Amino acid sequence: MITHLPTFEDFHQTGLSYLCLAWSDLLSLHWEALEYKELESEEEDPEYPVGNLVAKHWVASTLRVATCASLIHQGAEMLIKARICAQSPFLLLRGNWYEKKRRGDTPFSDLITIDAQDLPKVHNIVATNQLTSDFTSLFDKCRIRRNKVTHGVAQIEASVEDLARDIQILIATLLGDRSWPAIRREYNNTQDPAPWADYHGVGRVGFLEEWNYITQLFTPAENLRFFNFPTKQRHYLCPGCHGGDVPPEPPILLSYLTTTNPGATVLYCIACNETIDVIRQACGIPSASDGEKCPGDVWFEGQCLVCAGTR
Repeated sequence: MITHLPTFEDFHQTGLSYLCLAWSDLLSLHWEALEYKELESEEEDPEYPVGNLVAKHWVASTLRVATCASLIHQGAEMLIKARICAQSPFLLLRGNWYEKKRRGDTPFSDLITIDAQDLPKVHNIVATNQLTSDFTSLFDKCRIRRNKVTHGVAQIEASVEDLARDIQILIATLLGDRSWPAIRREYNNTQDPAPWADYHGVGRVGFLEEWNYITQLFTPAENLRFFNFPTKQRHYLCPGCHGGDVPPEPPILLSYLTTTNPGATVLYCIACNETIDVIRQACGIPSASDGEKCPGDVWFEGQCLVCAGTR
């Protein structure tokens, strides 16, 4: 008897976890590079030359980038397997597996499954939603990159931006456009065994910083497709996301009015996926740094959602 049959959910959650792990480390690599770049810009002490820290950082991070590339392919592979498994896990097995005589129980994981390169073809035979040739080409590119890492020591010829974009295209195809913010929220919530211990909201600020970077990384069209974030509209702070004891300074503006009508009063935040009703009223609070009056006109419970000033 074949035991421990995998389910759609098994493959699905594993695939998402692989992609989230790759995404988190790619962002860490980028932020570290920004910190080294800032150190480079400081006045150098002749006795302690700084050198090209950013270049050294990327050389030292070669293995981490390669690992991220492997995780991306593994994640996409698991998500395709999930869609095939939704029809039957036995469709993932290769050859005449049913003809081999076995003694006792055999775990499904002990059986030989079809090669990764064949997954799109099998998927399109049994699944309703077809994978396009463009997706298959991207999946194959990810597979070849993974093989270079697994079977050799070749460097990955892809930047952090390239790999992050690959994740979004894979996710958009397999799970739908604009699904990544919810995936990241759920993943972050499951990673902290004691979320109630974050009394000051530090984790929430980290999540805001992540999305602030992401929206700058992608083009306006990609932001709208992947994250439902119109970069050309005015943006505002989210009261819920900035409600901890240590709110980000300056505020991180990731909310926008859901319509472009002059009197729009519904605000949506891509970080927390919440909408709130706001009041439209001119602010005019002078800035502490230069005295210029705030041009904002969106308020919530006495707080301006542009400058964070209160009345």
